[in-house]
Amino acid sequence: MGFAARGATARTVGVGALVAALGVGVLSAAAADEASGVAGSPVDVGQAACGNGWTGGSAGPLTFALSNSAALVQEVQIQDVASRRIFVDVEDLGVGAARSVTLALPAGTYRFLCMGGADGRAFAGPSWTLTGDYRGATTPGVLPASELDFIKPVDAYSAWTAGQLSRLRGDVSALTTALRRGHLLAARHAWMRAQRQYLLLGAAYDAFGDLGDAIDSPVTPGVAPLTDPHLTGLPKLEAVLWHAKPVPAGPRSRAAKRARARVTAYLRQSAVPVARRLLADVTKVAATFDNPVQPSNTDMGLRSHEILEDALRFELTGRDDAGAHLTLFDVDAMVDATRDVIAPLRDLLAERDPDLAVTDAWLDRLARYVDTFHRAGTDTWTPYGRLSIAQQRRLESILSQTVEYLSEIAVVLDPVQAGPA
Repeated sequence: MGFAARGATARTVGVGALVAALGVGVLSAAAADEASGVAGSPVDVGQAACGNGWTGGSAGPLTFALSNSAALVQEVQIQDVASRRIFVDVEDLGVGAARSVTLALPAGTYRFLCMGGADGRAFAGPSWTLTGDYRGATTPGVLPASELDFIKPVDAYSAWTAGQLSRLRGDVSALTTALRRGHLLAARHAWMRAQRQYLLLGAAYDAFGDLGDAIDSPVTPGVAPLTDPHLTGLPKLEAVLWHAKPVPAGPRSRAAKRARARVTAYLRQSAVPVARRLLADVTKVAATFDNPVQPSNTDMGLRSHEILEDALRFELTGRDDAGAHLTLFDVDAMVDATRDVIAPLRDLLAERDPDLAVTDAWLDRLARYVDTFHRAGTDTWTPYGRLSIAQQRRLESILSQTVEYLSEIAVVLDPVQAGPA
């Protein structure tokens, strides 16, 4: 149900990761923190000395021994001067350390960029030229995504999130009313609407702070959700609602009336207080979100794959099931949440992610397969545990491959400086 707030590790990845992911260039840290014995043409990448030692050569495979002579930890990039694309990004090169980096570049004019210190100021080394008619595979370059590039997408996503929070508040209010009236089935349907609405807010979770944990607290492994004193919000209501047994429709006999009275009393005692707190928490989040808190630039890129990564970790393992057995319902919502994160980033991705169309195709494939377990007529979902082993393996396979393609988004949108003009 939750995403980064559930313990997903936020990875900061640079362009060097893209090089490795696409299987062309290789970023090696084998000789880190040792200034000698590193393979490659020696290049000084210490700020004022940025790029000293290399003046150019032939296009094709290149190996550099980057050594940091500065008194600060450095980040080093190789950039095409004309297109501004970055071909390698070496992060955290320690003082006095050296690293070997191998890549393949076409003919053109390039430069080293060296960044260090708290302000991350970029020093540009002198331009150098590669010549020749090299026709082999080359390392893909990435157009830098600056902090300014993210202003419009983050603002758009934040405005969208604020609107979704308003809808969530309405859903939780309807849920509270149904619980207060003792209408179990109506309350379950209202819970599902609220649950889906919250799951759609995949990239905003970190901005909710402690309230996010209160709204969607993690299920404690090995502890029954119904009796877990630390469980709150939507998961707690899930446990309560699906523990109660609906009273069959039929004649209004005394026994049926007593059964309905017992359900009403149970909901008012066990669920209404939880729902009231949930409504207060959602109301507070809705009132304070985007003023001044909003998702960060890094959040936008990372959540594009972490949402479905958490579906693998928490949904398909059953860890987040508090009793409703709605795993596939949750995964379906998380696919839509992923699409909602990508939507405001599309203009940036169109110039930077060569696999964007493939990523979209895998998202569509995943959505179609998950939907085969949804019965639209009754709006019910097959419990994940009732899928055959073959069906479970197929779902895991499609989901894993989708996450693999989505992970490239965080790489190509990792904010980096383009360097001095």
